[in-house]
Amino acid sequence: MGHNLTKWDAKDFSMAMKIAIESNCDHKFIRADKSKILFNGFWRNGDKQNVCLWLDKGTWHDAKTGDGGGCKEFAKTAFNLTLHEFMNRFGSSLSQSIAIDNIFQENQRHQSVGNIDLIWHDLLRLDNAKQDLAAEWLISTRGFESPRFCIRSGFANLNKSHIDIFDQQHQGFIKQRLSLGPQLIAPIRGVSSNQVRNLLFRAIGDVPKEEKTRLLTGAGGWHEIDGSPRSFGFPHLIKEFPHLILCEGMADYFTAEQILDCDHKFLPIGAASASALPKWANWLAGNKFNGCVTIIFHIDKDRNGNLSDSGTGQDNAIKCINQLREAGIKAKLFPWLKFMKRLNEFIKIRDLADSLKIGLELSQLKQVFLNVLQEDTYND
Repeated sequence: MGHNLTKWDAKDFSMAMKIAIESNCDHKFIRADKSKILFNGFWRNGDKQNVCLWLDKGTWHDAKTGDGGGCKEFAKTAFNLTLHEFMNRFGSSLSQSIAIDNIFQENQRHQSVGNIDLIWHDLLRLDNAKQDLAAEWLISTRGFESPRFCIRSGFANLNKSHIDIFDQQHQGFIKQRLSLGPQLIAPIRGVSSNQVRNLLFRAIGDVPKEEKTRLLTGAGGWHEIDGSPRSFGFPHLIKEFPHLILCEGMADYFTAEQILDCDHKFLPIGAASASALPKWANWLAGNKFNGCVTIIFHIDKDRNGNLSDSGTGQDNAIKCINQLREAGIKAKLFPWLKFMKRLNEFIKIRDLADSLKIGLELSQLKQVFLNVLQEDTYND
């Protein structure tokens, strides 16, 4: 029995078009808010976000071709279907609508309610405070030299003047971070492009451990909608370098950037945490990475301060190494013992960032670091 057109209103047409878009469009081309969806003309193999669906009106327009109208025109243009055929295929029952809404909301979380990359560039543009507190903290507390020059992935301060850069739903979060004192903001990128996909806020004052770091909410966390991981640094360049340095966390990634000083043979990136290392192994294996990988993990020590044979950092690093080797990828753990022997420092170092605070000239530290990287083999 055919559908009666009087059963469908603008809301039904909007929902059907929304379902059709979600089912057929590459999610990286979709940006949505409560009133509209921007997407690519997937039926003409478009690769630009230049088609708009207005959800409240159930109308659409293609900026490239000039096509547009209501659901009837969308059905004909995008699928070569009649309105009845289109609604039979994409018109939602209650359960279908709920399922699609869940997918759609997940996509919105990954797209966020604003363009994170634009927010990042606005932060950099407006980061003109008299005091560069983030850089001062990296220098005085963490031992960096010229961090604005050496950390090429970037970092920013957070000031009250930045609140309006963020979407309204994030402004409460930004105010809460500001209430904790000075903040360093670090960009997080994905494997597909140079665009900033999320932001990490790191309190640089004296705050409780559980308040030190937060990601911007509603931006997909540490992974893309397709499951691919995100990191500090430039992970989209992984396949262009012969040697990947996979660090645990922001501080060690920043330190690797400082020490390596843009050495063209090595690409450092920073995983979210120790538990994220095996996720990177899965991605590298699945994408047939053909270079070498060195894992720099945090050192675990026993109650007497001696190096431990196990711990969160080392256990996850070993799991990562095993996964990579099973996939035929050359991989090794960073030779911590050899590194500390060369530095003649066994007490103060628990991660790579600690090596900046032992009083060694940066040029000497770089030479030791490169030597132990190149001397150590990838044999089991």
